[in-house]
Amino acid sequence: KNPEGGKMYLQDRIKENADEVWQLVQKPNTHTYICGLKGMEGGIDEGMSAAASKFDVDWGEYQKQLKKEHRWHVETY
Repeated sequence: KNPEGGKMYLQDRIKENADEVWQLVQKPNTHTYICGLKGMEGGIDEGMSAAASKFDVDWGEYQKQLKKEHRWHVETY
């Protein structure tokens, strides 16, 4: 269960482990792959935005950089 008592989703885990996730995403050899239902993209972006904001980083801009570097891969349907 998430901190509010509801279902646990990936974005909840990202928020829960924001420091560790953010350190990993910054490493130049880290590639992130998101595969599955299109509806989960928003939740993952929400979690990553929360992690980035802890370090005063705009997630939207950082995500664009990761995509440009071919390190953020999304395959949803």
